[in-house]
Amino acid sequence: MTDRHLVESKWEGANIREVVNCELRAFGDDAIFTRATVRGSDIVVKPSVAQNVKLAVHELPTNAMKHGALSHDTGSIEVELVATFLIVLGLVSHRSGFSQDE
Repeated sequence: MTDRHLVESKWEGANIREVVNCELRAFGDDAIFTRATVRGSDIVVKPSVAQNVKLAVHELPTNAMKHGALSHDTGSIEVELVATFLIVLGLVSHRSGFSQDE
């Protein structure tokens, strides 16, 4: 999906929120958003950044479903997109229900 966004923008960049949402949606259409929250700024990044974020974000739900918060019914994940003064992208991941003790 990220590649489609890049093609549509003539490889000028991609909105990072759309990249994150597309990668999460691949894990269960819109149903994933009952357990995954995406917050933060709409930031357009260059294609190489979008592709790298796509790979990193793909790992978040993959690992959460296998070993972490999404591996049981009460878990959830949050992704917060943060732009700093230098427009450096920061991904902050929060999880709940990570262990059986919570």
